[in-house]
Amino acid sequence: MPGRRRHIPNNVKKMVVQMDQLDEPLSRAEIRHLTGVAESTQRRILSLHSRTGEVAIKAVPSGRKRILNAMDAAFLEGCIERNPDLTLLELQKALQEVCGARGSMATISRTLRRRGFTRKKVISADSFLASLTSI
Repeated sequence: MPGRRRHIPNNVKKMVVQMDQLDEPLSRAEIRHLTGVAESTQRRILSLHSRTGEVAIKAVPSGRKRILNAMDAAFLEGCIERNPDLTLLELQKALQEVCGARGSMATISRTLRRRGFTRKKVISADSFLASLTSI
């Protein structure tokens, strides 16, 4: 019944395990009285602890694994800091040559955005002059 569930903090779960592992362990009813954790939940906590050594299930990261690792992202960041005018195509080539990592321009763009970089539009000198004369 999903409506009857409640969150039990990890420190309370650890307390249940400690109470069960005392030299003279407390009964499930005594643990329930002291912690407010139901006996069925105590069984689940103790079972998980005996299998994994943890009191909570660790969440599995969602989504695909990143194509570019942290070293690749740091390389891209360094390239941008040294030469801010590099295009995505130039970054892609440098990444391939130096790191041996292959990533699309979209992947490189997303990686840089995650690192806090924003896009910059590059316009040619001719179009810049044309935009000034039209004002």
